[in-house]
Amino acid sequence: MHRLLSVSLLGLALLSGCRSPTFPELDDTFDGVLQPQGVAFHQFVVQHPGDLNVTVTKFEPLNTVTFGVGIGVVDGNTNTCVVTSAATGRVNTPGLLSVGAGTYCVQLSDTGNVTQEVTYTIKLRHF
Repeated sequence: MHRLLSVSLLGLALLSGCRSPTFPELDDTFDGVLQPQGVAFHQFVVQHPGDLNVTVTKFEPLNTVTFGVGIGVVDGNTNTCVVTSAATGRVNTPGLLSVGAGTYCVQLSDTGNVTQEVTYTIKLRHF
């Protein structure tokens, strides 16, 4: 009975894709400037599979507009972020997705609302 319960809990933890008590969470912070009709990205490394939390904490002076946020991989030939998961974001509205270990990029883009240069801060939390 104890073995069955242990296996069931392990299966539930694997299926949920949630935090792992084995690995510490890591934080990455990126600052930059986004121009009207622009795109900006930053590369980061996830050491262990799990949740990736993405939050844009600063988008000034236009902190009430929406913008594009994407996660993907960098194309080494074109030096661009090839986005595989995208959403429309707002300041301090976290996004959560599950990722495997690997090298990724986070991208911000103007969706037509950036009317002047903005400075931004992106905070990532992952394993």
